[in-house]
Amino acid sequence: MDAVFFTILNKILCAGYVFSMVCMNCILYLFSSFYRKKFSQSSPRAGFIIAALLALGYIFFQMVTVEPHSTVWMYVRVLRTVCLAGSAIASIWGCTYLFYTMKRTRK
Repeated sequence: MDAVFFTILNKILCAGYVFSMVCMNCILYLFSSFYRKKFSQSSPRAGFIIAALLALGYIFFQMVTVEPHSTVWMYVRVLRTVCLAGSAIASIWGCTYLFYTMKRTRK
């Protein structure tokens, strides 16, 4: 097998994994919207949107093909890392805030 094949396969599988996290954030956004509409309580929605957008940005930068060891390649790697870390932080923040919002007793 060729090394290029495994590199492309690695990119596709990684993008699929991150896209599944995008879908999870979209489902949590729907839970949050339902909770807001049904019980008239504030619930987080911005964290899920930010997490999904940053994860889509990561997928975009993952698929960008750049000449290795160039200046652009270095910026793409930094942007990928920032997008992935930002998506994880926004998702954790949104999930935690939604959990505590749903845990609170309603009157």
